[in-house]
Amino acid sequence: MPATIIVEDGTGKADANSYVTLAEANSFFDTVPLTNTWASKTDDQKTRLCIAATRMLDACFSWTGFKINATMALQWPRNLSRDPNVYAGVFYRNPNTFLGQYYDPSKIPAQIKNATCQLIISLLDPADDRTGDRQGIGIDSFEVYEGVKVKFDARYSRPVIPDFIATMLLDFGSVRGIGTGNVRVGRA
Repeated sequence: MPATIIVEDGTGKADANSYVTLAEANSFFDTVPLTNTWASKTDDQKTRLCIAATRMLDACFSWTGFKINATMALQWPRNLSRDPNVYAGVFYRNPNTFLGQYYDPSKIPAQIKNATCQLIISLLDPADDRTGDRQGIGIDSFEVYEGVKVKFDARYSRPVIPDFIATMLLDFGSVRGIGTGNVRVGRA
């Protein structure tokens, strides 16, 4: 059975499954290099990729603000998600009055749509499976004598959300489960 995109249009649909339409995704891929893989996919495969990328973003991000209603299927649109890039008024007289502006709760921000399409690029590469469970993480061994030797665990898998996409969405929230980069070190 072919998949169908039910795009979130900013009304908080209870059955929405994608932040982008197929036309928006095609338009995005017209502007990025090395998208032959996308062009070779059928519309049904492209639709499934749009839906999967949306699910992954919603599952992996802690978004700022609040859903506009409790029955909506996706995490966007949101109320009180502050846009740090919008000047909200005079603040040089009284810095406490500078509260900032918020993303329009009746729209999906362009950055969310672009990040969804950018995540599809990762999903298109079969060698770049980020959805499996991690088998190991971090440093496998560490030696400090006659020079420093660090061996990283070969079983380490990359995070589900690529760093570039996490950076694209910094103003909207944070990736769940990202640590500080510290690794537990013990004696052998």
